Amino acid sequence: MISIENSIRHMSWANHRMLTEVASLPAECLQATYGPADWTVARIAAHMAGSNEWFRFILTGQRWTDIQDPTNAAELLKLRDYIDSFTEVFLAQASLPDDGMPFEDETGPHVAPRSIVLAQAVYHSTEHRAHIATAIEVQGVSKINLDEYDVWGYFNS
Repeated sequence: MISIENSIRHMSWANHRMLTEVASLPAECLQATYGPADWTVARIAAHMAGSNEWFRFILTGQRWTDIQDPTNAAELLKLRDYIDSFTEVFLAQASLPDDGMPFEDETGPHVAPRSIVLAQAVYHSTEHRAHIATAIEVQGVSKINLDEYDVWGYFNS
């Protein structure tokens, strides 16, 4: 039976690898943007962590924290490790029934199947890895090859 566990593992691997790569780049990369001035690489990385907290909240009820934008490589690596910690939560949730998960956001109350919340977590990380890579390339400091984060990179690592 096909399940989302492999997608969650791939997401975790790709997030870990990308944030490790970004931490190895010059510090100014954390302030790189791809367009919106307030969406720096540092802000996007913190947003990825905060979004994982939001998905965890929908799935488990565990509240989120106040995540700060990293200002240097050490803080980014600490944030990377925090993002890594969601893998086990999401994998545990993937083994549960695909119940409707009630939640409320700024638009009102909603119910989403557990599988869709997990799929959104995977998609959301992919989207923001692309934003980070684009911001760093636009800055002209380095180029992150997103092809290295795809399925072939994952299974060949």
